[in-house]
Parts: sequence; structure tokens; C-alpha cells
Amino acid sequence: MKLRSKRVIFGIGLLVVLYAIGAYESEVAGCDFPPMTLWYRTYMDSWQPGSTVHVFIDSRFNDATVRAQLAQGFLNWSLWSEADCSGVTFYGFDTMDMSGLDEMISRQPTPFG
Repeated sequence: MKLRSKRVIFGIGLLVVLYAIGAYESEVAGCDFPPMTLWYRTYMDSWQPGSTVHVFIDSRFNDATVRAQLAQGFLNWSLWSEADCSGVTFYGFDTMDMSGLDEMISRQPTPFG
């Protein structure tokens, strides 16, 4: 067999293997993604599918353009909620003074101590 034929066969075989690996790892149409975190932390670290989340933006973001960009980011996430199978939608985007939250959050005990 000529060297060129061997290269073509090797290239086709490599493409088939890469396709098989890619199809196995991310069944996008079925929304069966590989785990990103430990399975028991899923409901601790994320919203349940289909959740509706009221978003508050810290008033320290006093530039209207920055606030609008933050809100647009959440709106874009909402628009893709069906494609990424989360079903999570965001609304509100009200400003709120969160200056005292840093201290409150740092004192909250975690489930693991």
C-alpha cells in the first residue's frame, strides 16, 4: 500500500475515533452533560431546573452601563435556558445596598463545618 493511502486511512480512522469520543462525552440534544461537580453537591451549588430567580444588583455598581451589562448577561443566560436544559430564568435586576452582606456571609456556618 502506498504511503498516501495509509495516511488517508489513518486520518479517517482518527476522525471516527474523535467523533465517537465527542458524541459519548456530550449528548447536547439529550442534555446529558458530564458531571462538573460531585453528584451530591448539585442541589447545594445550583438552582433546581426550572427555577425562577429574582436578581438584585449591588448598588456599588453605580455606572448605569455596567448595571445594564450585568442585567443583559442574566437575560442572555435566560434566553439559553432551554438549550442548556437548566430552565432557569432570571428577572428583577433591582439595585440593592449589599455593603453589609460581606460580613454576614463570612460568619454563616457551612453544612460541613
